[in-house]
Amino acid sequence: MDRRLLIGALTAVGAGALGLGVGLRRHTPQAALPEAVAAFWGSAVSRLDGSDLPLQPYRGRALLVNFWATWCPPCVEELPLIERYFQQHRSNTAVLAIAVDNTAAVQQFLQRMPLSFDVGIAGMAGVALSKSLGNAGGGLPFSLMFDQTGAIVHQKTGKLDEQDLTSWFASVQT
Repeated sequence: MDRRLLIGALTAVGAGALGLGVGLRRHTPQAALPEAVAAFWGSAVSRLDGSDLPLQPYRGRALLVNFWATWCPPCVEELPLIERYFQQHRSNTAVLAIAVDNTAAVQQFLQRMPLSFDVGIAGMAGVALSKSLGNAGGGLPFSLMFDQTGAIVHQKTGKLDEQDLTSWFASVQT
């Protein structure tokens, strides 16, 4: 490979990574409008088999919603942690992972890393959905915690950590 081409490519990759990091810092989650939250509860995403997965039945219990993609390293890194918390709290908290991805990629991914919580497919429409719920920059991963009344009580753009999930799950326990 030509040295100038290699340097140019490395510079572009570095600038893109820097831009993503700056973008995530600049685009902290914003409060979702009540109309957007109502629209969320009235909508559906696709199941892996292509059928509709309505969101309304999740209302009435605490719900962690995680927007993710198979091509997003921090998304993939946080899934085992989310799985562990789901296993500990599944009696009173639901988890829904909404993939901003295509069905085939998600099915292939889940063969390697099975998840016991629900996974829906939204494709690129998932970015618009996450933006309507406060993800101003459209970055991934983006997570929200709804309480039992269906109100958003926590949200984060970026990878969830142990501290996030400990406090989020504790805040919605009844």
